[in-house]
Amino acid sequence: MTTLATEANRSSPSNILLLLGLATSLPSIAMGSSIPDFIRDATLMLIAVGVIWCVATPDGREQNRSLMFWPILLVLLGVLPSLFNSTDLQASQETLGFLPIGFVLFIGICIADGAGRTVIAIAATTSILLIALEVTIQHLSSNGSVADTPHPIHIMILPMLLPIAVIGIETLPRKLALLVGPLLVPLVVFSVITSWSPGAWAGLIIVGIGLSIWRGGVVRASIGCGFILAMLLVAIDVADAQNRLLSLADPMSDERIGLWLAAMAMFLEHPFTGIGAGAFGIAYPDVVSMIQLPDGYEAGSGFIPWAHNMYLELLAEYGLPGFLAYAIITAWLLGKLVAQIVLGQGRGRGDDPDDPRHWAVALLISWLAILTMAMLDLSFHRHWVVYIYWLMVGLSFSIVLHRSQTSPARGTPQSPTIP
Repeated sequence: MTTLATEANRSSPSNILLLLGLATSLPSIAMGSSIPDFIRDATLMLIAVGVIWCVATPDGREQNRSLMFWPILLVLLGVLPSLFNSTDLQASQETLGFLPIGFVLFIGICIADGAGRTVIAIAATTSILLIALEVTIQHLSSNGSVADTPHPIHIMILPMLLPIAVIGIETLPRKLALLVGPLLVPLVVFSVITSWSPGAWAGLIIVGIGLSIWRGGVVRASIGCGFILAMLLVAIDVADAQNRLLSLADPMSDERIGLWLAAMAMFLEHPFTGIGAGAFGIAYPDVVSMIQLPDGYEAGSGFIPWAHNMYLELLAEYGLPGFLAYAIITAWLLGKLVAQIVLGQGRGRGDDPDDPRHWAVALLISWLAILTMAMLDLSFHRHWVVYIYWLMVGLSFSIVLHRSQTSPARGTPQSPTIP
């Protein structure tokens, strides 16, 4: 396997700058408010400068461009109608303002190719380790009380990035990997469980099942130990745990029901343009007061910024054009990843962490977790969600580009075509 250091030595200054941006931007985004804004902006700027430099000096990568740009054009065409018909233009501009960063990130990952995937895998390992440590320290410092333990809103990053972090661990020196691996998974499991986030729970279940089937061995044992450790620590405050579980089991006490009904009403009123990106929270109080709610149900009142369901949020704010744009890109990539797993060369559990089939399995698990969590809490109002989405699109496209440039029969380079 070609090491990252070897790749860096053979890279041009533009590629090194791009890789540096990819390596630093993910931890800075993942840590949220813990990182000063100017540092986060600087890391994103590195990616932008690196992409511009690489495009200006393509170094034989021209063949990738035809396949790279159609997702960007599709999303732009999908969101423009909602921008022109927005009920709050300023909110829409603020919500869509981070979208170009996602586009640049996507292009940068495609350009960086295998070296970029390796950098992101290691960055994912670093990011979720930092978040999990932060959450664990917060929990222990609050004397183990579940109710009093604060947790970062970006806790759902942990199940999203865990499959990618598994590849990142495999790229580390063996002794370091043996240290990080058994430590990381239990910390992630404990952090997610004690966050009491239903969305994060759902994502963790999907990832836990996927990793256990895919990797087995140490990863499976680590997941099992993580669940046992988390349950033991949660048992310190059984009353809080019971109250939370009972509240989750009662849909009539869940504010999401009112949010979902309001979002559907917004979509039905503006099916082709939506109410405008970022306008859900502004329209919600008026809409929820006019719709029919289940008997005995009391919807949340006041400003609630998002629908706690990404699918309904897209329909409500962007209408059918925006929803279909994201749905087409995501569904196409999922189909390509499944095809890589089923038909691609390699075993998918080989010794090379950068094996495309190996990556396809990890990305598919992450995508399934993201799509599951999107039903409960994810929102494009959060910049880190936009970042992670286009990070996943970029990683998935880099696998598609790799497969499209290789002949299945002889392994010879070919120009990619859009199926």
